[in-house]
Amino acid sequence: MHSPETDRQGLHRLARGRYFHAQAARVAAGKEAVFNWTLIVVPGIGHDPKGMSEAAASYLYGEPTESRKSGPAEAPGEEID
Repeated sequence: MHSPETDRQGLHRLARGRYFHAQAARVAAGKEAVFNWTLIVVPGIGHDPKGMSEAAASYLYGEPTESRKSGPAEAPGEEID
């Protein structure tokens, strides 16, 4: 569902995630707090919770995952700090 309020945060989930990450970094900087998050874009996941879970497990624990494609992808392994 779109509204002017949600659209300001981004028109899709990836854009809203990037917005959230940027706002969290801004708030941390304003409070002179450590901000040690890393935003990682997982290509080809789309709305696939199993694929995202596999990618998260691989990132956190080094486990291999199946490659899943469900839509347009960002650059492979793109990290945004």
